[in-house]
Amino acid sequence: MLAAATALENTGWDEEAVDAYAQAVFLDAHLADSPFWKESPFREARYWDIVGRSALVLRPCALLNLVAGDVPAGPLTREEALAACFQQVQTSPGELIGQVALAEAFVDDGRLEEARTLLDQVLDRQPDNGPARTALGRWFAAQNNLNQAREQWLRAGQLDAVEALVLLGDSYPAGQVPDEVVDALRSELRGAASQVQFHLTGILYYRFKFFRASPFTMLLPGEWRDAVPADYAEAQAALARWTGE
Repeated sequence: MLAAATALENTGWDEEAVDAYAQAVFLDAHLADSPFWKESPFREARYWDIVGRSALVLRPCALLNLVAGDVPAGPLTREEALAACFQQVQTSPGELIGQVALAEAFVDDGRLEEARTLLDQVLDRQPDNGPARTALGRWFAAQNNLNQAREQWLRAGQLDAVEALVLLGDSYPAGQVPDEVVDALRSELRGAASQVQFHLTGILYYRFKFFRASPFTMLLPGEWRDAVPADYAEAQAALARWTGE
């Protein structure tokens, strides 16, 4: 889908390109905050049209994460996104992803008591929730309790939370990141990027059926292969900082 969208973009079929990009985000919502969207004037200008056609607009807390991230500026302010997410959590208290997103926003705003209440509710129901453990680490860090923050980030990293491993490594001085943290992040990156980077099932299918590589890989190289979630790109940058690679 991304390969088709970039082809449509490059040939000037603008509305069709937006629809194809929106379908890609619908299929893999983790791509919504990818640096990919800011790497061409067209994608940056039409980013919120793409998001709007992808059905993410029906998930207010997902929009809050986007507004808080490094994506093109859009029509929705952070305050509006925060209010919509709060309303979603109030009406759907069992929606744990939204509660974590709202708690992270509260931590950023210094509303620590409200954030902790939400995180406790999530972790009481699901103690192995990696994003909630990551957010709880940020909660401790906001109070300068680095030891407790690292403990939570370590637990979240063991639950495959890539962001937690980045936060854990960045909590150490330059050049002093423990080798275990570096190795853990490397291991996570082998499988945490996206279908675009590591579509193993598709590769194996084409090799088995046709004894050759996927035609996307052979015939349509391009920018679409750089579309990875923001946490993956940030993890790559973190490894470069820590190791000089």
